[in-house]
Amino acid sequence: SFMPAAVLCYRYLRKSLLSIQRIVSISKSERGPSNLHFTMSGKKFERLPKTAIPSNYNIRLVPNFEKFTFDGYEEIKVNLTAAVEEIKLNSNEIVIQKAIFKVDDQDLTPEVKYYKEQEEVGFKFASRVGPGHGVLQITFTGDLNDKMKGFYRSKYTVDGEERYAAVTQF
Repeated sequence: SFMPAAVLCYRYLRKSLLSIQRIVSISKSERGPSNLHFTMSGKKFERLPKTAIPSNYNIRLVPNFEKFTFDGYEEIKVNLTAAVEEIKLNSNEIVIQKAIFKVDDQDLTPEVKYYKEQEEVGFKFASRVGPGHGVLQITFTGDLNDKMKGFYRSKYTVDGEERYAAVTQF
């Protein structure tokens, strides 16, 4: 049976989006001299602290091709190896709408702090949390731009008609 290209594209995108495991990540490396790296642009890149170790990511991304934006929801299972005041994630050009850290039958609402120069976001707690296991739940939005970085849009043409796909280089 014949399936229109739009249906095939939708099915492919839906399958692809379901398999994406992260949009932001927690690094497993410790801060230290041996963990200082440089990006392609020559900027210093320092690994995140080892005090928050992820064990599982669950993410949902919903692109809006009319507005070139996306909505996202992520749950990260985290093992806190020590008591922390803040959990940091690598993040760039997304806006956190809501964050909750579930730990020990409590729902904590951290203050969200952006570290734009380091391309990080921090979730700062009113008091120390951990050690132990918890789940960080994040609702966020972003632009589906054409910068080929993070979650972005790519334009293609089918039979003279311009179309877009939401893609990532993860």
